Amino acid sequence: MRFALEQPPTIGNHLDKMGKPLDHIGKALDHIGKALDDRLDERLGLSRRALAALCAAGRVRAIAAGERSGRAILDGRPRLSDTIRLVVLEPGVDPRVLAEDLPLGVLFDDDALLLVDKPAGMPTLPGVGHPAGTLANALRGLLVREGGALSAVEGPLRPGIVHRLDIGTSGVLAIARTDGSHRALADQFRAHTIERRYLAVVRGEPSWDELTVESRLARRRAGRRAFASVTPDRPSAESKHALTFLRVLRRHAGLALVEARPATGRTHQIRVHLAESGHPLIGDTEYGGAEARHIAHRLGLVRPALHARELGLRHPSTDLPIAARAPIPPDLARTGFFLASDPW
Repeated sequence: MRFALEQPPTIGNHLDKMGKPLDHIGKALDHIGKALDDRLDERLGLSRRALAALCAAGRVRAIAAGERSGRAILDGRPRLSDTIRLVVLEPGVDPRVLAEDLPLGVLFDDDALLLVDKPAGMPTLPGVGHPAGTLANALRGLLVREGGALSAVEGPLRPGIVHRLDIGTSGVLAIARTDGSHRALADQFRAHTIERRYLAVVRGEPSWDELTVESRLARRRAGRRAFASVTPDRPSAESKHALTFLRVLRRHAGLALVEARPATGRTHQIRVHLAESGHPLIGDTEYGGAEARHIAHRLGLVRPALHARELGLRHPSTDLPIAARAPIPPDLARTGFFLASDPW
């Protein structure tokens, strides 16, 4: 285990190798002197007493950078292979969303609106199992590097974030720079006037060229993580209307490239509607079944083959139409379904 000390706003090399591997971090600050090497203060440039005081004030965050997972210094024991970042926060900084230097493609940026290309594997918001390495952390890092502002309408855990993409989905997301922009964008999402276009690689070759899927979605009773369309014999007060327009763009070797245009924005909507149409996303471990997982493995995919290709909206300040298109990521390009000459 290795340790590195950082003090925001510096967010440079998160993987500094400082000294030989250490044993472990104790679960309580009272054990810090015993758990860490005698020369910890030399390696970090900070005495144990000073570190303990900062921890007691809630200003130290330990992040296991090797696995892109974050935890408070008192939580659990990192693996011996981890590189641990000890980040000392400035007073008043929310310790739950730290600035991180993470890859984030910027598609459009001005004083009111930021359109970004979220990579697959990056959660939109901190949560159980991924308190770091999220889009929220990346946006904080962007502010440190380049300045500017993000809306605070949804509080410090959701800086500028108006809508979300699943962790495994790549593509365009709209970020509000100001509170006024946030409210204007939220109004467009509520009115379903924002145009979203996704590209998906699915199992099987659909017999239809175009298909409209309309249902009410609710969480499954078992597990509560996944969603399903509610049937008349199983009504649910929690169900929400969902509408998706599907169009086949290409068929080949038992697979198909499908364009999905969701008219509503329900959680897992496209994934559920594709699976219930008989053509689940390859790589979708929740809805795709064993065959879809095996196909993805053969193609080198480790996530659902879903990409938020295009987002069209009205600029929150000028009210002029604006659209952004996210490039096809390398893992999807390797499937062979995307050509440079494709109009989509």
